[in-house]
Order: sequence, then C-alpha cells, then structure tokens
Amino acid sequence: MKNKLFVLIVFMLAITLLFASKVFSAAKTVFVTEVQTGSATSASEEFVEIYNSGLADIDISGWSMYYKSATGTTWTKKATVVSGEIKAKDFWVFSANLPGNTSYSSGLSGTGGNIQIRDKAGVIIDQFGWGNANASLGSPASASGGGQSMYRVYNFDSGLFQNTDNNFSDFDIADIPTAAKLP
Repeated sequence: MKNKLFVLIVFMLAITLLFASKVFSAAKTVFVTEVQTGSATSASEEFVEIYNSGLADIDISGWSMYYKSATGTTWTKKATVVSGEIKAKDFWVFSANLPGNTSYSSGLSGTGGNIQIRDKAGVIIDQFGWGNANASLGSPASASGGGQSMYRVYNFDSGLFQNTDNNFSDFDIADIPTAAKLP
C-alpha cells in the first residue's frame, strides 16, 4: 500500500512539474522585442513584435495582444492568434496596415501606451509601456518618433535580448524598424 501511495505521489509531482514548466517556459522565453506606433508615411502603420528565445516551438493559438492608453485603466484586446506556432529563436508580428502574422486595427499612441501579451488562459506573458505609460515594467521606454521603433536591446556577442523587466533599460530607439528581424 505504501509503495502505491509513493508511486502516486511521485506521478502527481511529475505531472505538476511538467505543466508548471511549460507555463513558466512560455512566460520567460516569449517577450515583446519591437513596437512601431507609426511609419514615416502613415501613423496607422504599426506593429508589435514578439520573440521566442527558447529552444522549443510554442503553440500560441489563442494568445492575444492587449492595448491600454498611457494613462487609461481599461485594457482592450487588439488581436488574437487564431492558430499559430512561434518557432524557437523566431519572431511573431502583430501588425496594422503592414505585413505580419496577425493583423489588428491601428490605434497605438505614439506618445505613450501599454501593451500586454496574454496566453489563451489570460496569463500575462509580457508587458511593455512607453512614453508616459502607467503600466510598464519598471520605468516606461522612451517613445519613438514617426518612422522609428522601440527595439529591445540585443547583444550580438551573446546572441541574447536584454530582459531586466525594466522597459526603460531594455529598449532603445531604432531609426529603421525591422519587423521579424534582428536590428
């Protein structure tokens, strides 16, 4: 009887760790890497890029991008991935009036705003704020101008994006946006 109980406890612990590691893995390996709130020719040409820094592909079906104005209190769902997988070491682009993987209607403010990426259960995977945002991780990143983007710092020597959970420290301004590419 004790052996069966022991085996059952070990089995339950293994299952718990397996599922917990999958949630933890997605939350720590997928993050926002670039945001453009308008191109040089149109304020409605926007994109939000996420990146899978992990070694395994991740099913992102049902994941959503949410937006909240800089000082707002209500999050609005801008887009949902109907079906898709973000490959290991690859990008996924939510876009408005530009090429990308999942489209949405434009409306990101150039002076400040907040983005959340949530999985299909509603768990926040990453959050990003710029300008005068009130819901950034740490301090908000500097707002970019038309035709620029806010890009997560990338170390070409290590091959890693900077991810200190402080948007101000983690993001720089890119003069040439690079959706689905390294800077």
